[in-house]
Amino acid sequence: MIYTSFMNILSTHAFHPVRRGLKSWCSTLMRATPLGTVLMLLGSQWSADAQTHFYNFNDTNGLSLAWENTDPIGGLTAPPATFTFANGHYRIVAPAQQAPDCDAGPARAGSFLKNVVYSDFYISADLIDFDDTVDQAVGIVARVNTPGLQTTGGYLFSWEPGSSSLPGGPSDGDLDISRLVDEAPIDQIETAPSGLHLTRGKSYRFVFMGTGTNFEGQVYELPDTIHPLIRLPANDPDNLYKNGQVGLTSGSDKSCNTGADSTWDNFLVTTAEPRLLASQSGGTVILSWPKISFTLQSTPSFSSPAWTTITNGITDAGNQFTYVVPASGGPAEFYRLQYP
Repeated sequence: MIYTSFMNILSTHAFHPVRRGLKSWCSTLMRATPLGTVLMLLGSQWSADAQTHFYNFNDTNGLSLAWENTDPIGGLTAPPATFTFANGHYRIVAPAQQAPDCDAGPARAGSFLKNVVYSDFYISADLIDFDDTVDQAVGIVARVNTPGLQTTGGYLFSWEPGSSSLPGGPSDGDLDISRLVDEAPIDQIETAPSGLHLTRGKSYRFVFMGTGTNFEGQVYELPDTIHPLIRLPANDPDNLYKNGQVGLTSGSDKSCNTGADSTWDNFLVTTAEPRLLASQSGGTVILSWPKISFTLQSTPSFSSPAWTTITNGITDAGNQFTYVVPASGGPAEFYRLQYP
């Protein structure tokens, strides 16, 4: 599928993708000029780059080599968790634990990218399906350290149905951004209201990003990824985890009598929020984007594009790249960033 979003080019709002067609990944920004419209498009394909990875789970060859799983209680107090790549999706199922005294805690399972460690991060993943009849927490994990039974640390952006009667009603459901210590979410560090109801049968994009001690979670109801259902800021003044792995998780939310079941698609991770920005200076517009190994391309037509890679005129400006174009005086030109 193609992901696109539209916003004013001079806006500093975050990147928001929207589904369209083939499986790739992109965002767009527009600015109207007296002589036309300048359009920027950001895109990526599946990546083997050291810090930018995209998985659409269509081609399962090698996926098991890229992901490692944690199943803390599988085979101990619960049947083993299952991690399956099927129908272009990734499903994580953690069966309910079976010990009468809830030894080792409730059901949970996670899957993390191997051999890749992030400090600053941007992660997005589409929640395609989830069991709304069980009290579970599903979401994205980042800066994961020492995953395993009573050892996992990191940050968790998760959703739970939040109701004693399931499936819950339109006022039920809650998001959390938590610090994990020895697997337990000991602190919720979000700084804004976090209520959100999700409806099974719909698909949602989860976005989790972090820079230093600041974090933000976002949820979009697909196919609309221009307008988030919620933006949830968070802060960890202790900066408990400075770096670690990233991935996905499913777990029972406190109850020892239920399991967890979630299905995901389109997992993207990189080191900075993928967005194009522009600022006008006199008769020029300065395009800028993070250093995340994308190529700048242009085309004179978006209806029948013929993309050409731009190799000259790009400036390395500290932690970003920049490219200067005229603000007016010529026909409209379209730009995109693409990986690889």
